[in-house]
Amino acid sequence: MDKTETASKSDSLLAEVKSLRGRRQIVDVEEKTVKLVIFSLDDNMFAFYGDFIKEILQSLKVFFVPGCPDFIVGVINIRGDIESVLDIRGFLGCAPKNYGTDITLQKNNRIVIGQTDDFKSGIVVDSVVDVLDVSVHSIKASTAAISGALKDFAIGEFLYSDKNVIILDFNKIPDKL
Repeated sequence: MDKTETASKSDSLLAEVKSLRGRRQIVDVEEKTVKLVIFSLDDNMFAFYGDFIKEILQSLKVFFVPGCPDFIVGVINIRGDIESVLDIRGFLGCAPKNYGTDITLQKNNRIVIGQTDDFKSGIVVDSVVDVLDVSVHSIKASTAAISGALKDFAIGEFLYSDKNVIILDFNKIPDKL
């Protein structure tokens, strides 16, 4: 082969590669996602839809209010607004924590401020694990394995880091108060 044949063969191979690239275009698919706030309570992982969550606060001073039911931990002052702080463990069939009158939250605890049209409150959680966008296709309907009080709140579930996360319906919290 002489130089002309080699150059010609190289040019034809390059043209063929460019042609193949043009045929195999990558198509971006818009996949519908939802924002979820994943949190832990005891050894379980749960999530709320991000549309309902307005803020995630590090531990604030929670003030005890005498005569309140056990699920009301106390109240907090957020920039001049007084908001209740709830412990929803009992609603979910978990053992509620006894905070007593001297309310001290742990370093990792967070208060998740959630709001619906007619309800706003803080929810004390052990930790906020992540806030992320999840494909709606990866969310499954709640399984029959979910039972008891948790079944009333569960509206779906998905896998996160090989762990099952149960999505809770924030709208149902006021119904339990």
